[in-house]
Amino acid sequence: MVESTKCDAPPKCLTDATPPPDYGNLEPPNYNTVEDPPPSYESIFGEIRQARQQSSGILDFLKKTIMIFLSTVGCTFCLAFLLAIPIACIVIGAKYKDDCRVQPKIPLYLIVLGSFGILRNIVGLCNQIKRRNSSGNNDDEDKKKSAFEGIIDCFMIGWFIAGNVWIYSNYPPDYDNTDSIDYCNKTLYLFAFGLTTASYAFVGFVCFCMCCIGCCSLLMD
Repeated sequence: MVESTKCDAPPKCLTDATPPPDYGNLEPPNYNTVEDPPPSYESIFGEIRQARQQSSGILDFLKKTIMIFLSTVGCTFCLAFLLAIPIACIVIGAKYKDDCRVQPKIPLYLIVLGSFGILRNIVGLCNQIKRRNSSGNNDDEDKKKSAFEGIIDCFMIGWFIAGNVWIYSNYPPDYDNTDSIDYCNKTLYLFAFGLTTASYAFVGFVCFCMCCIGCCSLLMD
């Protein structure tokens, strides 16, 4: 029979055990604080959807949609690029000022249209830059700018209608016989004719895009 013996002292492996490491006063990382806010990825369609929700009617929605596109950087570059068309109108109209016997007002039409087109684009670009740099709401100043732009737009629409009458009523002119009363320089007339016709195509394209945007905003609801 084996007698049991008592162990008065703890085992050596317990007394000589290494104490747990001391990490000091280190605090756990805080995952709730973020130094910089996340970037905003608001798309144009999101702004259009918000504009539709805040609009009182179809006309108000179309107006806000147009303003959204006009406030984009890409549209600003397009406005700057469109300055080339009025400059071309002035150059061609001045170069062939006396080369259209069938309708002497066609060169004048191009010169005036180009001059007011440049003025309108410059005013639009300046307003876009001021809106981006302005932090406050200057309603009175914006109304004055809108009235000035409206006067220019009304004049250009009326002048465009007059140009339509002068151009389309004399189609086609005589391009060869310079002594004929129906003579008009080919470059001058075809440029005026093409520019006027392209304007109608552009307006139709814009109307089609507005209809597509309206349908997309309805589908996103």
